[in-house]
Amino acid sequence: MATNDFDDYADLHDGVTGDTIRAAADDPNQNANVIAALASELAEDEQHVAGDIEGDIEAGTRTNPAQVQQDASQLAQAGYYAVGLLKQYAASVDTFDEGVEELNRRLRSDVASARRYLGGVPEEDRPEYDETWNNIRANLEPEYRDLNTAVDESAEDIAGKFEAGPTPENVKELVLAGLIPFSVASRQWPDLTFTDDERRQALENEVANMSAEEQAQWVRDNTDIGADIVDVISDEAQELLAEDVIDDIENEENIDTETVRLLDLFKEEEAFTTKLYDEVSFEDLSDAIRHLSIESVAGVTNSGDESFRSNVELYNGFMNAAGVAMATYSNNVSSPTALATRFYDAITTDNREDYHQASALTLLLREGGEQAAGVYDATFMDKLATDVLAWERSHDGDPVWGPRDYAGIMDPDVSWNDETGMFHGRSAADGLANLLGAMGNSPEAAQAFFQDDSGETDSDILDYLIGTKDGDDVNARTFSASVGSDEGDGLGEALEAAAVRNADDPGSHEWSGEFATDVFNRVADLSGHGDKWGPDDVWHIWPNTADNLGNIAASYAPDVYDIIDGPGGQHLNVESGDLDKVLGEIGRGDKSGIETLTTAIVLEGNNRLDQEIQEWIEDNPGQPVDIDQIISENLGRDLEGISGTNGEILGHVINKAITVDEHDQSLAETRAAYASKAIDVVGGFVPGGGKVLGEGASHLATSAFDVTKGQGLAVLKDAVNGTPSATGGDWHDAARSDSDAVLEHQITTQLINSGVLSVGDTSDEDFNADAQIPESLTITNDDGSVSLNPDVFGPTGPDTSGQIGEDGEYTEAQQDQMREDMRTWMGSSARNYNEIIAQSAQNGLDRELNKK
Repeated sequence: MATNDFDDYADLHDGVTGDTIRAAADDPNQNANVIAALASELAEDEQHVAGDIEGDIEAGTRTNPAQVQQDASQLAQAGYYAVGLLKQYAASVDTFDEGVEELNRRLRSDVASARRYLGGVPEEDRPEYDETWNNIRANLEPEYRDLNTAVDESAEDIAGKFEAGPTPENVKELVLAGLIPFSVASRQWPDLTFTDDERRQALENEVANMSAEEQAQWVRDNTDIGADIVDVISDEAQELLAEDVIDDIENEENIDTETVRLLDLFKEEEAFTTKLYDEVSFEDLSDAIRHLSIESVAGVTNSGDESFRSNVELYNGFMNAAGVAMATYSNNVSSPTALATRFYDAITTDNREDYHQASALTLLLREGGEQAAGVYDATFMDKLATDVLAWERSHDGDPVWGPRDYAGIMDPDVSWNDETGMFHGRSAADGLANLLGAMGNSPEAAQAFFQDDSGETDSDILDYLIGTKDGDDVNARTFSASVGSDEGDGLGEALEAAAVRNADDPGSHEWSGEFATDVFNRVADLSGHGDKWGPDDVWHIWPNTADNLGNIAASYAPDVYDIIDGPGGQHLNVESGDLDKVLGEIGRGDKSGIETLTTAIVLEGNNRLDQEIQEWIEDNPGQPVDIDQIISENLGRDLEGISGTNGEILGHVINKAITVDEHDQSLAETRAAYASKAIDVVGGFVPGGGKVLGEGASHLATSAFDVTKGQGLAVLKDAVNGTPSATGGDWHDAARSDSDAVLEHQITTQLINSGVLSVGDTSDEDFNADAQIPESLTITNDDGSVSLNPDVFGPTGPDTSGQIGEDGEYTEAQQDQMREDMRTWMGSSARNYNEIIAQSAQNGLDRELNKK
């Protein structure tokens, strides 16, 4: 009996391998014979498969043009599906061949070992050798049969999938296995859904085996891919794409939306940004920025021609993405100090032809720093800003930025008034203001800039930037728009970045509190002193710094509350009278800062209510908590007292801040509107709209929220800024009735989340209407907390008009049940007590707002 190895797939099927199957799948028209041979093999399990394979693939490549046009989508789907199945089967063939190769290796190894016991049989055709070989082969035969069974089962499975056709489940399986490209599937099967993880897996599989050139081309061709996949693109491919951007910058006329798309995709990737900024020159970069600005500025200065909108958007997109890319580069460059020197030399160059580099490059840094991802290396930004500040001061007050602004480079963050068709933009001439603004999301850099070599606050810098007394006058650097600056916007951003408290970072917030105290005391000391400019010839903070001071105060909301209430702040050490002066300054300029602060004060009041309840629970372990018990015990009076104090603190902040820019007859109305907006944002309702606010505000409305921790302030600012201004009509109209209703709803939600009020099923025999809220009147939030259903509890009171669920989400039976449950709730002692607490807060607010 002749000895032989186990047969692999090619031995069994006329030379067909996994690779030949894949080749046939990639080019079915030229490999029809291989497809036919494979079809015959699969037909051993399912006879119809041969026709399906040839029909799907050959029809997609050979049918007449009329039929292609008629059935293009179905044919394309069938073709991609068939190719995917062929590749799936090719993988099974690979697995079979790998198993056979391993069996044959073991067969030879075991025979070689056995020969030593046969005396080293020299001739392979001796009977002893054949017998040993065949015995060992027989022992391995079951494993070989298992391999055959597996490949046959794969053939049967794929045959069934051919029969079923491209169902969503079958297509999705092929996509996740990398056998149908995700980019193809998203076009051919637009209704196919993927989770974020599945999408990422599919895209990873799609690019995994591509060369760098192929990956780069794939990115160029697939304009809808997102930033969640860029890190699977190889460094080599990223560098090729960076070369595309470099070419566009060097040939500035070529900068287009594709340039911006690539910049935006890879702005946080080390390989891309390193290649980009290692090779592009600052001269070319500045020229490109000047070109984009000039192409956009015509629209800003000439009535805001609509045709310039796309130019402005391109300019803005380029600067945002390129700026964040520079921030990424600063954190990966080998020498941040050398990079700072490179910037400094370009900004302060004596070559008049390059003067535009001052505004272009500082604006680039600013635009990057205004994005959340634009966090600069602290060493780089500290050195650059410190050196530029020293260079500016070395000119003894002579103008340094205006003469360098001959190109008139504009900030791309222009506003567009659609009613008038007008642009509103600002000059980017003030390089130091731009560098200060660049620190907005780089607190470590801002803190380093405002510190001296010993780590203490550098008073000399604050004296220069904010101001210092000269007798009864004030000497300070100008940030006036009349000289091409930003009205203090960049200064405010830098102060906020350095001063905002982050309770999650104890190592930094102690100094931040000291710095915030220094800034607030300085503002209070200078406020109202003469400096011979402005409408009343006295010193005030710059208008665009007001919002930042408000944000700083919001991050110290517990301290602001305690300073006003009497004990004094723990981290912010400011006397109450000085705080009042700061509040007055905050209320003078950009009003978003005072809106943020008032909302933070409402949140702080909520936290104090929650804290009182939790302390009562700790002091009374094991006792159930319900409204009746609260009413009859001291806790009820304590909650009413805290609620009243909350209103007084909120009213005090508003009274001290909203004192200017309003006529006497509208001042009371305006103050009420600020209070109403703060309560509405925390409660999660828009006046008159009946809808929950955006995600940030909804989060505030449904959970205990500490603005001093982590990203708390950012979420709060988003929630506040995502709603109309309190000076608008929404909050001027019926502000008192709005705040009454929302206060009650807000407090009810607080008591639900703290466990005082529970949610029950009215059909439950144990349901207690005096201590529970019917389930139909509540919703469960993503974080597991329970809050009032906004479809039922509208912004101006419970919906008893019969319009519950008017958006069609509720059946008539559900609406009837809600109305019945609402009547039960309206008559309960729990609801009545909530009204008492809310009224206590409103009374405290009214007392403060009505003070003369």
